[in-house]
Amino acid sequence: MLVKVSKENKLLLEDILCYPKYLSSPEVFEKRVKELLSLKIEYIFLSGKTQVGRLRVLGKGCTSIVVLALYKKKLCTLKIRRLDANRPSMLNEARNLRIVNALNIGPRLLKESHDFLLLKYINGLEIFEWSAHCTSAKVFRKVLSSLLKQCYLLDIHSIYHAELSNLKDHVIIDAEASRPIIIDFETVSLNSRRKVLPAVIQNFIYRRCLLREKFIDLIGEVDTQLLMQKLRKYKKFPRETFKEIYKIILN
Repeated sequence: MLVKVSKENKLLLEDILCYPKYLSSPEVFEKRVKELLSLKIEYIFLSGKTQVGRLRVLGKGCTSIVVLALYKKKLCTLKIRRLDANRPSMLNEARNLRIVNALNIGPRLLKESHDFLLLKYINGLEIFEWSAHCTSAKVFRKVLSSLLKQCYLLDIHSIYHAELSNLKDHVIIDAEASRPIIIDFETVSLNSRRKVLPAVIQNFIYRRCLLREKFIDLIGEVDTQLLMQKLRKYKKFPRETFKEIYKIILN
């Protein structure tokens, strides 16, 4: 459903722009409409797999609602701060995205405001859903290779994304480029000694889940004891150890 952003469409828009609605008010709704229009967003699409009341959206998290929006005649992803979110604005996540975007990681940030983030739309599936359909060892290897390299970049820049211990809903595979896109950077630490790569590798090698089954099916078994030794070393010496880990997994 295509909906024009205007005060006249309050009946359709308020449930989404001012979620949860019981915390809203006429002033809050009008402020958010003006804020969206200031970003040059005139239409949003109410469709997707997730239901909010009687409407459908792309996603609903603890801090935001995600919908499609039309910006400069292109489909984009719009993150809307929930009224009950445990953060005062979207500006911290925007800052984090600019940092990781400079490393060619994460969804591309297009515009931001106090309550909204506008991102480049990713046409793809979350990694577990994608994995269930992937039958090509070449494509699976390409995706995993890119994901490992992105995690290494985060680690050497001291950026820790705690949610990546479970990849579900935090990595989307771009259908056109067969490239993993790490999402949800609102709570990352920018000066951490903790490492992302070991947690991500757990999903493919050690944890009993679909990604491990698909890895064994398409790539094969690895020396898990040797890999564990290298992962322990990696936590202290990532630059010296990454190539060894990469070779064990994808040689």
